[in-house]
Amino acid sequence: YKEIKHVNKWNYKLYKEFKKLNINTNKSFTNFLLINFDKIKKNSNKIFNFLAKAGILVRKMNSYGIKNSLRVTIGKSKDNKKFILKLKKVINV
Repeated sequence: YKEIKHVNKWNYKLYKEFKKLNINTNKSFTNFLLINFDKIKKNSNKIFNFLAKAGILVRKMNSYGIKNSLRVTIGKSKDNKKFILKLKKVINV
C-alpha cells in the first residue's frame, strides 16, 4: 500500500510538472509516464543523453514506433526531484 501511495503521488506531481513545461504526456495509472517533446521542439535523443550523463536512466521509445518520446519510471522522491531539475536544465527552463 505504501508503494502504491508513493507512485500515485508522484504520478500526479510529474504529470503536473510536465504540463507546466508544455511537454505532452499521458495520465497514467502505472509507475511510469510517457513524455513527448514535439510541442516544445526538443530532441528526445539529446535529452536522453543529457539525463544519462547525469545518472538518470529513462527509456527511449523509438523501437516501439513512438518518436521523440521517453518513458519515465517513477522512482524514489529524491530521484524524481533530481530528474525534474535536470529536465528543466536540458530544455532551458
